[in-house]
Amino acid sequence: MQKNIRPGPHKFVLLACVPAASLLACLPDAPTYGNSSMAVVVPTTQAVVVPVSPEGGTEAGVVAAGVRWRGRVDLTTDPEKPYFGWTASGFDAKFTGTSIGVRLLTDAPNAPCQVDPCGLFFQAVLDGEVLPRIKIAPGESTLSIKSGLTDGPHTLEFYRENESPYGRSQFLGITGGTLLPPPTYSGRVVEFVADSITAGWGALADVEHPASGGSVNECDFTMDTQAGYLSYAAKVARALNADPSILALSGWGLYRGLFGDGLSNAVPREYNDSVYFMDPHPQWDFRTKAAAVVINLGTNDIALGDPGEENFTKALDDLVKMIRTKNGDPWIFPVIGTMLNGDGRSLVKRYLEGYVDSHGGEAAKVVFVDLGVLDPALGTGCLYHPDVKEHQRMVDVLYPVIKAKLGW
Repeated sequence: MQKNIRPGPHKFVLLACVPAASLLACLPDAPTYGNSSMAVVVPTTQAVVVPVSPEGGTEAGVVAAGVRWRGRVDLTTDPEKPYFGWTASGFDAKFTGTSIGVRLLTDAPNAPCQVDPCGLFFQAVLDGEVLPRIKIAPGESTLSIKSGLTDGPHTLEFYRENESPYGRSQFLGITGGTLLPPPTYSGRVVEFVADSITAGWGALADVEHPASGGSVNECDFTMDTQAGYLSYAAKVARALNADPSILALSGWGLYRGLFGDGLSNAVPREYNDSVYFMDPHPQWDFRTKAAAVVINLGTNDIALGDPGEENFTKALDDLVKMIRTKNGDPWIFPVIGTMLNGDGRSLVKRYLEGYVDSHGGEAAKVVFVDLGVLDPALGTGCLYHPDVKEHQRMVDVLYPVIKAKLGW
């Protein structure tokens, strides 16, 4: 059964545009960056070269229906035909044959599309080649990935581009090829607990913000502009030769979100879900455990005003305890960025830094990372969300920190 879900994040600006937040997404004209003394923070870093595919390894990982799963997957509802839905979740397959296709069953998405019929988007990578994205209409579909191949063997990576609330995906099998034992991987998992920024919301748009004011090519959210594979989270994981596990819900927060009473839209409430868009919630068994967890929440908490330091930091502490109960003793990276500025940004940063300092900091494997503030003059995605260039800049900031702490 589909889960009753909150309105799509195309409602974001109407709900989030309040002066207390100093959100870039709220500014209809050229931003002033909040306080006059607030400079745009764009750290100068060396560009990280992100591979198309992770290098592999010797760990089997989660294998079901003949493929190895990346991120979370529901193996309880129908183990032979698994459901998946989180951003950049999907599978790796090895096969022989001269063609390959994928059979999927998908729900109707709960968001608009630029082109009808509306559907979910997927990214295929075949033998290290990134293929054009594929749009899938609701219902059962057989996707022709590629034909005219040599007889093999070949490796297929299949990533979901859209986030979980826009409908489930069910894997029904492959066509054309004959499955071989699936590829192994490094055993590394980097998890992200986050909101629309990390989900790649609007990232494929190309919006300009000239100095004269206004925006050129501004867009509201559509399914077409979301890009899980190119999100900073997925790219950081690939650069670390790790699997991403991205639990991102647009408009949601750490303590409260933007919809309904707010308190029901806190991402930690869904932390144990293998797929969000289902009722009852199938639960993840944490058979693969994250060695690093990035928490990128706070933008939506502050959108309606100060949530209060006690509320915010208690929610963070509860989440960290839950993460460590499920994953062992991973490194925790609370981060801030990149749509906040001004007073709202200063407040969230103070709360995060205060929590890290009071909970042992690096000695306790808790490290705060400032991802900086996006510069609209360089272009943005929809509604001042990061575009693919800004996602790469975030990779350049976050990747070396995680790499250094974990020794990867």
